[in-house]
Amino acid sequence: MVSADPKDDDTVLETEPPPSPTTSPGRAKPEAVAYAFASAWADHKNVTPKAWRAQLLPNSTTKLADELDGVDPAGVPAERVIGRPSLVPVSDTVVNAVVTMDTGKLNLRLIAPDGHWRVDGIDWSS
Repeated sequence: MVSADPKDDDTVLETEPPPSPTTSPGRAKPEAVAYAFASAWADHKNVTPKAWRAQLLPNSTTKLADELDGVDPAGVPAERVIGRPSLVPVSDTVVNAVVTMDTGKLNLRLIAPDGHWRVDGIDWSS
């Protein structure tokens, strides 16, 4: 007969602290970059696709900038940022940010291989 002692705790405790995003001195922290990007992304009324994309470039990676080339901002489903971005660090150079907008949530992936945070991916959920 096999029995277990209920006083024995076999739970695994996470001993590693969550990663802390690293930012180079003088550069914006990931929360500020996420907020600036989301604000520019939502500013899509009465603007050409080229001008809208130009607003996003300062906070975008080259990869994302290329993906946004030719995107029509009329399809942006939100008009303003409602809340501060909530961050989920993945590593010291990758962070996921969720920005609450007036009609849903903008999910951003930020990377900073050199300590300079930029948005590398976007996703929308309503």
